[in-house]
Amino acid sequence: CGNLLSSSERRQAIIRKEIRRGMSRADVENSLVVLRRQQQSQSQLTAVWNARQDAEKRGERLFQEGLMDPLQRIGLTKAQHAARLSLTESALAVSLATLQLYRSLGGGWPDQGIASLNRESSAPIHAHRSHP
Repeated sequence: CGNLLSSSERRQAIIRKEIRRGMSRADVENSLVVLRRQQQSQSQLTAVWNARQDAEKRGERLFQEGLMDPLQRIGLTKAQHAARLSLTESALAVSLATLQLYRSLGGGWPDQGIASLNRESSAPIHAHRSHP
């Protein structure tokens, strides 16, 4: 597969492209670093979420067999939901980092649009709770 570029070759190609367009090399470098960190974080959170899913399934089985306290079972479910929320937030961060890289390469995204996305991503998420 001679057509495949290594990560460093892709990075250098992106930097050469942005230099031709007159964009700031530092902006592109920073965007690439942020994107890579967000992707690594998302990968780690995916592993955590998978582990929480497995634990929740085992907990359900043990609960059904009467070998687990209901509070422990609820704790496992809560942990699984927290991991999923973190993974979802990480996916948003990867999307925003990708968008920032696109913009640093000269992509045309209105400044107003990115500011709106950043405000939405930093807004607290309110869970709706139903009471029995």
